[in-house]
Amino acid sequence: RGIGRALVCNTLSAVGTRQLMVDYGFDPLVPVQIYSDEAGIRKPNPNLLIWAMTALDVAPADVWYVGDKYDRDVFAARRAGVAAVLMTSGDTDPDQSAGIEPDLVVPDPAALADAVIASVEA
Repeated sequence: RGIGRALVCNTLSAVGTRQLMVDYGFDPLVPVQIYSDEAGIRKPNPNLLIWAMTALDVAPADVWYVGDKYDRDVFAARRAGVAAVLMTSGDTDPDQSAGIEPDLVVPDPAALADAVIASVEA
């Protein structure tokens, strides 16, 4: 569908996470991978997202950011100026959001896929 993908991850071990991406077959599906331990900064610093957008050659207005942590992901995405912020419902803590909310919370990957497809086909 022509949708670019990037992984922006707060991690202590990019090496381990990269290996998991290979082991589970996700590596070829996610051409841009930015890991905090390699970058030397962590979310909510928006530069991690900005670097991913630059690597994909996309404008913030065309980006949907999906995260699972209010206190890191929503803040980083809002600071980076992305068009939409989506949250998975599994590991969120709205008490940490300080009033900054995502645009959509989805219950599972299937609902996320449905939302993205509906947006692309609209």
